[in-house]
Amino acid sequence: MDLATIIGFALGFGAIIYGIIGSGVPFSAFIDPPSLLIVLGGTIAALLISFPLDRVLGVMKVLPLTFQAKAFDPVPIVTQLVEMADAGAKRGAAALEQLAQDLPDPFMRQGMELVASNAPDEQIRYVLETELGFMEERHTEGTGVIGAFGDFAPAFGLIGTLIGLVAMLAGLGGGGGGGSAVEAVASGMAVALITTFYGAVFQNMIGIPLKNKLEAANATEAAYKRVVIEGIIMVSVGMREALPPNILASRLSMYLAPERREELAPSA
Repeated sequence: MDLATIIGFALGFGAIIYGIIGSGVPFSAFIDPPSLLIVLGGTIAALLISFPLDRVLGVMKVLPLTFQAKAFDPVPIVTQLVEMADAGAKRGAAALEQLAQDLPDPFMRQGMELVASNAPDEQIRYVLETELGFMEERHTEGTGVIGAFGDFAPAFGLIGTLIGLVAMLAGLGGGGGGGSAVEAVASGMAVALITTFYGAVFQNMIGIPLKNKLEAANATEAAYKRVVIEGIIMVSVGMREALPPNILASRLSMYLAPERREELAPSA
């Protein structure tokens, strides 16, 4: 669970609610169903016009990523790759294939099975990089929809503002009594302001932050898979050329930050 997302939502909405209460205005004044319908309904409608239905609904599959902590530590990954390369070099491809069955990550397991089957390095890289490309494409589709949500919301807030201003001006020139004109102006002004408020909240508390979090999660997972790809290619080369584990560890350490390369030394 990614506490940063939860804390961020709690602080953001908490600050907004506190500001409303602290201003002395009743909280009910900020709850206006017509304004919410204009902004939220219009934004969803624009998304459905802009993207295929399955892509819009598919966002629900990637949104949970914003609440998952995706920390990537390359040192354990490189250490595991070196250990598997050593096992493969000492006990053969059959032992490597057996170890691959116990890997929890399907991506690494697929790569190790290809190595164990003596697939050419070019074929291994092609398969894994294709898988990586499709993953990035799926995530990009999700971030595109969320980003569009953040773009459309303030625009529909502005549309609601224009609707409210038209209603207000109509109330000023209306033929009713003084009381009804004042009510019409007040109602129109409320719609004009609250729709802008809703649009800004949806954009800056939901659209932009979730898009940024999804892009960060995608970058983290992509970085992990790239290290795995290069590591698996090194394992394949190591088995073919009978490289000792310390040589493999030295080569794979290039993918680590300089200050972390010493952490790999004891495992080599």
